[in-house]
Amino acid sequence: MEDNLVSKNNNPKNILLLLQLDAKNVYQRVVEWFPTYMAVFAAQRTRQHFGEVFFHRYHSIGIDDLKMFSEEVIIALDQFYQTVDEMGRYLKTTEDMPVSAQDQCQKYLAKLKSIYPMLELYLNAEKAKF
Repeated sequence: MEDNLVSKNNNPKNILLLLQLDAKNVYQRVVEWFPTYMAVFAAQRTRQHFGEVFFHRYHSIGIDDLKMFSEEVIIALDQFYQTVDEMGRYLKTTEDMPVSAQDQCQKYLAKLKSIYPMLELYLNAEKAKF
């Protein structure tokens, strides 16, 4: 049995919906929770909470599931989740002081804020095809 988020019985529209919901939830946690998780990082110097903040299911989607979608959707998903992973990896490994880490994260957040609306647009357009 494959370790995919979706089964072979799901239709493309359902897969797109799952991807859309996952991206929305990740975006909200990473962007909207930023002040909270950075305050915890600054005050307690812990990284344990970053696992919850940056958790997503994109890597559990199989290649066969993604092949059903347009090049634009695949690229937008990759850009979004790659940025999320980069920011999470940075915060989990940085030795920067909290103020420097916040400055670096602002760059990741700006990138996510520019990528996410385009991802939403592509996912909605793709769902309309099915």
